[in-house]
Amino acid sequence: MNIIDVQKSGDNITLNGTPLMVAPKGAEVAKCGIRPEHMQMTTKAKAKITGTVRHTEHLGEYAIGYLELDNGVSVTAKLEDDAAIKNGDVIHLTFDEDRAHLFDAAGQVIR
Repeated sequence: MNIIDVQKSGDNITLNGTPLMVAPKGAEVAKCGIRPEHMQMTTKAKAKITGTVRHTEHLGEYAIGYLELDNGVSVTAKLEDDAAIKNGDVIHLTFDEDRAHLFDAAGQVIR
């Protein structure tokens, strides 16, 4: 699972200023966990996460993309194998908010 440090901005959980989702009321969210298989490539306008491809493993039916975010955090995404990506490409990802896992600063599960 990708564990990403996030920030709370108003009613939103953000990553580097980009809104990811609405924060649960009363929760002090510090980290967001997203499984690689729950990410999908999208357009820049719809992206929640943008990263630079550092390596890709083509495994037949799908590919695993290893990305580096602007803040230096590494993220792994399961992608369609026919995704035409190569090292150095900047790709945009989104995910279903209901599949995200949220944690507080002590690592305790919020949801």
